[in-house]
Amino acid sequence: MPPPDVAPLDEAARDAYFDITTRGVCSGKEADRAAYCKMREGLHSSMPDPYDPSISIPAIWMGHSELAMKVYSERIHPANMYGLASLWINIDSTNRVIRHPDFMNFAERIGMVEAWERFGWLDLIPVDPRTA
Repeated sequence: MPPPDVAPLDEAARDAYFDITTRGVCSGKEADRAAYCKMREGLHSSMPDPYDPSISIPAIWMGHSELAMKVYSERIHPANMYGLASLWINIDSTNRVIRHPDFMNFAERIGMVEAWERFGWLDLIPVDPRTA
Protein backbone atom coordinates (compact mmCIF):
# COMPACT_ATOMS: atom_id res chain seq x y z
CA MET A 1 0.00 0.00 0.00
CA PRO A 2 1.39 3.40 -0.89
CA PRO A 3 1.41 6.14 1.74
CA PRO A 4 -1.46 8.66 1.64
CA ASP A 5 -1.45 10.98 -1.37
CA VAL A 6 1.10 8.82 -3.22
CA ALA A 7 0.10 7.05 -6.42
CA PRO A 8 0.71 3.30 -6.57
CA LEU A 9 3.90 2.25 -8.35
CA ASP A 10 3.68 0.64 -11.75
CA GLU A 11 5.00 -2.92 -12.00
CA ALA A 12 8.52 -2.01 -13.15
CA ALA A 13 8.95 0.67 -10.47
CA ARG A 14 7.56 -1.68 -7.81
CA ASP A 15 9.99 -4.42 -8.85
CA ALA A 16 12.91 -1.96 -8.71
CA TYR A 17 11.76 -0.68 -5.31
CA PHE A 18 11.56 -4.20 -3.89
CA ASP A 19 14.90 -5.15 -5.43
CA ILE A 20 16.69 -2.20 -3.79
CA THR A 21 14.83 -2.77 -0.53
CA THR A 22 15.51 -6.51 -0.40
CA ARG A 23 19.19 -6.08 -1.16
CA GLY A 24 19.52 -3.17 1.27
CA VAL A 25 17.85 -4.97 4.14
CA CYS A 26 18.94 -8.56 3.56
CA SER A 27 22.20 -8.81 1.59
CA GLY A 28 24.56 -7.80 4.38
CA LYS A 29 26.53 -5.71 1.89
CA GLU A 30 27.28 -2.12 2.89
CA ALA A 31 26.90 -0.90 -0.72
CA ASP A 32 23.36 -2.35 -0.89
CA ARG A 33 22.50 -0.81 2.49
CA ALA A 34 23.83 2.56 1.29
CA ALA A 35 21.74 2.37 -1.92
CA TYR A 36 18.62 1.60 0.10
CA CYS A 37 19.35 4.49 2.47
CA LYS A 38 19.89 6.81 -0.52
CA MET A 39 16.50 5.74 -1.89
CA ARG A 40 14.94 6.60 1.50
CA GLU A 41 16.51 10.06 1.31
CA GLY A 42 14.94 10.52 -2.12
CA LEU A 43 11.55 9.48 -0.80
CA HIS A 44 11.93 11.85 2.15
CA SER A 45 12.59 14.73 -0.21
CA SER A 46 9.77 13.90 -2.64
CA MET A 47 6.83 12.49 -0.68
CA PRO A 48 3.85 14.68 0.24
CA ASP A 49 4.50 13.77 3.90
CA PRO A 50 8.27 13.46 4.35
CA TYR A 51 7.71 12.35 7.96
CA ASP A 52 5.55 9.36 7.08
CA PRO A 53 6.41 6.23 9.09
CA SER A 54 7.49 4.60 5.82
CA ILE A 55 10.44 7.04 5.96
CA SER A 56 11.08 7.49 9.68
CA ILE A 57 10.93 3.89 10.86
CA PRO A 58 13.25 2.43 8.16
CA ALA A 59 15.71 5.26 8.84
CA ILE A 60 16.04 4.01 12.43
CA TRP A 61 15.97 0.32 11.55
CA MET A 62 18.64 0.68 8.86
CA GLY A 63 20.85 2.84 11.06
CA HIS A 64 20.57 5.75 8.64
CA SER A 65 21.64 8.18 11.35
CA GLU A 66 21.53 11.43 9.41
CA LEU A 67 18.06 10.85 7.99
CA ALA A 68 16.69 9.55 11.29
CA MET A 69 17.95 12.56 13.21
CA LYS A 70 16.71 14.94 10.49
CA VAL A 71 13.21 13.46 10.45
CA TYR A 72 12.83 13.28 14.24
CA SER A 73 14.36 16.75 14.74
CA GLU A 74 11.78 18.23 12.42
CA ARG A 75 8.69 16.29 13.46
CA ILE A 76 7.80 13.80 16.15
CA HIS A 77 4.22 12.58 16.12
CA PRO A 78 2.37 9.44 17.23
CA ALA A 79 2.69 7.73 13.86
CA ASN A 80 6.49 7.77 13.94
CA MET A 81 7.06 7.23 17.68
CA TYR A 82 7.50 3.48 17.13
CA GLY A 83 10.66 4.18 15.17
CA LEU A 84 12.06 6.48 17.84
CA ALA A 85 11.34 3.89 20.52
CA SER A 86 13.17 1.33 18.38
CA LEU A 87 16.45 3.12 19.09
CA TRP A 88 16.68 1.15 22.32
CA ILE A 89 16.68 -2.27 20.68
CA ASN A 90 20.27 -3.39 21.11
CA ILE A 91 21.15 -4.44 17.57
CA ASP A 92 23.89 -3.13 15.30
CA SER A 93 21.65 -1.30 12.85
CA THR A 94 19.80 0.80 15.45
CA ASN A 95 22.96 1.23 17.51
CA ARG A 96 24.49 3.02 14.50
CA VAL A 97 22.17 5.91 15.30
CA ILE A 98 22.97 6.21 19.01
CA ARG A 99 26.71 5.83 18.31
CA HIS A 100 26.66 8.63 15.73
CA PRO A 101 28.84 11.59 16.81
CA ASP A 102 25.88 14.01 16.57
CA PHE A 103 23.42 11.80 18.44
CA MET A 104 23.76 13.46 21.85
CA ASN A 105 23.21 16.92 20.32
CA PHE A 106 20.12 15.53 18.59
CA ALA A 107 18.94 13.91 21.83
CA GLU A 108 19.34 17.18 23.66
CA ARG A 109 17.48 19.18 20.98
CA ILE A 110 14.43 16.93 21.13
CA GLY A 111 14.37 16.69 24.94
CA MET A 112 15.72 13.19 25.54
CA VAL A 113 18.71 14.34 27.60
CA GLU A 114 16.49 16.38 29.89
CA ALA A 115 14.27 13.33 30.44
CA TRP A 116 17.27 11.06 31.10
CA GLU A 117 18.73 13.54 33.58
CA ARG A 118 15.42 13.61 35.40
CA PHE A 119 14.38 9.94 35.21
CA GLY A 120 17.65 8.09 34.67
CA TRP A 121 19.90 7.12 31.82
CA LEU A 122 19.26 4.06 29.67
CA ASP A 123 21.10 0.74 29.63
CA LEU A 124 22.58 1.55 26.21
CA ILE A 125 23.65 5.02 27.40
CA PRO A 126 24.17 4.66 31.17
CA VAL A 127 25.76 8.11 31.60
CA ASP A 128 26.07 11.26 29.54
CA PRO A 129 28.98 10.42 27.20
CA ARG A 130 29.75 14.11 26.82
CA THR A 131 30.77 14.34 30.48
CA ALA A 132 31.92 10.79 31.23
